[in-house]
Amino acid sequence: MIIAITCTGARPEAFALCEKYMARQTVQPDQWLVVDDCAPATKCTMGQTVIRPAPRWPEFPEPNTQHRNMMAAVDYLRRLGVALTDQIIFFEDDDWYRSDYIETQRDIMNQFAFGLVGEVPARYCHVKNRAFRVFDELEMNNPVPHASLCATSMRGYVLPILIEALECRAWIDMYLWRKAGSPEALFGGASVVGIKGMPGRPGVSQCHRQEADGRWSGDPDLSRLRQWIGDDADAYKRFSGVQSKAVEEKQQPILGVDGMGFESFVGYAGQVRYRCPDCAYDHWEPREIADHWIKSHKEEAGPGGSTAFDEGDDKVERRIHVPGKW
Repeated sequence: MIIAITCTGARPEAFALCEKYMARQTVQPDQWLVVDDCAPATKCTMGQTVIRPAPRWPEFPEPNTQHRNMMAAVDYLRRLGVALTDQIIFFEDDDWYRSDYIETQRDIMNQFAFGLVGEVPARYCHVKNRAFRVFDELEMNNPVPHASLCATSMRGYVLPILIEALECRAWIDMYLWRKAGSPEALFGGASVVGIKGMPGRPGVSQCHRQEADGRWSGDPDLSRLRQWIGDDADAYKRFSGVQSKAVEEKQQPILGVDGMGFESFVGYAGQVRYRCPDCAYDHWEPREIADHWIKSHKEEAGPGGSTAFDEGDDKVERRIHVPGKW
């Protein structure tokens, strides 16, 4: 069997394109699992098996629901009794797929005795910022040569490693490739493009939320995207700087999701980074700063914020602003 998994929610524009890309696949999955954790429910029109975890986003207490939602899909597969040789395709809701993507993944998987296969290099287009970037995992001194999750598929017998990744809240693709992958299982191709900056709830990668970054190359008229995906690029022209109405109406402040309240600066190679308000710790992911602050500084701040004293022992107020609910 071929089983496709798509996690989604509050991204109607992206998911409509996802259905279009799935409908034209030359090889269709035997089952398509869609995990949707938002209200209202995402409109599904292709007979998918829809899983609805609760609590719904944004009431879920953590900003990242990917691990919870993927685990819901895994639980379903356990009950389904997925075979060791079944192929699981990660068909992400906001990315572009060529019509032969699943066919290519199937053929490569059948050709070689690998439990994990993936396409490289990773090609990304940020449609909001009108920029693109190509990651060659084999040439960037990455300690774990890997394919992005959107370009990865695996055999059923790798499920225990996927569960490990979800339970320890790791980056799923990095964990899978470190534990079960091989550089020989990475194949060159051009059948998938990671799309960043679509309207709706942002993805787990900081790339969705960042502003201009010197590591990305400008693509103001989406000519590079058109070079990659042809006339499908027309569908993305309207998304520059657009926010989904569904998220405008539903979105609530989420801990560290957009760096709000954290000082930001441009670091090495043009990377946007955020700094802890209480020490010199910085990171490119706002959520990491929030987690660091909770572990290292929240207790000393106290319920009403901390105070400090100047040289004359005059009390001065010290304001700490950290987003989210505590």
